[in-house]
Amino acid sequence: MVDPWFIFSTFSLLKSIDMLYGSDANSSCLLLMES
Repeated sequence: MVDPWFIFSTFSLLKSIDMLYGSDANSSCLLLMES
């Protein structure tokens, strides 16, 4: 079972990266997470 807080923290981190660097960096992070 996955910890909901972990999901929330990861989502917040991705949103922060997206705001700082734009959608390209966010997409790269999502690809890394999926692999």
